[in-house]
Amino acid sequence: MNTTASSTSAIGYKLPSRDIAGKKLWERAYPGLHAEILEQFLVHIKMLCPVLDLACGTGAWLARLQSHGFRDVIGMDRGKEDFGLDPSLFVHTDLDGAFGHAVGRTFDVITAMEIIEHLESPAGFLREARKLINPGGYMFVTTPNVECTQGRLRFLLQGQLRAFEADGTADPTHISPLLSTLLPRLTERSGWKIQERIPLLTNTSRLGVRLFCQLLNPFLKGAAKQGDCHLFILRPA
Repeated sequence: MNTTASSTSAIGYKLPSRDIAGKKLWERAYPGLHAEILEQFLVHIKMLCPVLDLACGTGAWLARLQSHGFRDVIGMDRGKEDFGLDPSLFVHTDLDGAFGHAVGRTFDVITAMEIIEHLESPAGFLREARKLINPGGYMFVTTPNVECTQGRLRFLLQGQLRAFEADGTADPTHISPLLSTLLPRLTERSGWKIQERIPLLTNTSRLGVRLFCQLLNPFLKGAAKQGDCHLFILRPA
């Protein structure tokens, strides 16, 4: 399996694809995000265990896991029209609803990449996901980092949150920005605890922008100054 082609998203960035048995599975994420998540995934997950992917899209992330030996994988999403893997690996559900019993089993690992910012109730989503995790399991959640230095400059100068702009440059289905300072409250309400926050995509901005932000960083407070995306690693509380 390898990246063989790309398509353009609704907001203009390139979506890489993976060629799986002759099928193009588009990675519905920022370019390079799945690869960075996999690095962290393999650091924390030492055994080939059952994995549930929430908002699985085409199945590209599940296919990536399969290429590393994970066989007990399931994807959940609203529609299976774009799902390119075995249909038996797909469960239809509404992630804005009560999906905690949709699959009838639990998992050692849950992944939720670039979905929580699309949902009406992030706390409700985390609460339903909690029903699907085994004791001692992990949940990997990614979401755009509106707190990074570039994001703070965008808000200061334009009054808009990065990745949530209203000028047509952001995905219009982004409706729930998630702050690293807010997530602990949401996890506490929904039965999780945060083990770690890892910045992803730290070198995607232009070199000049990165250098300028590096000059500003010592004068800014907060721990989320770098990375286009957060990766939050959650454990059951």
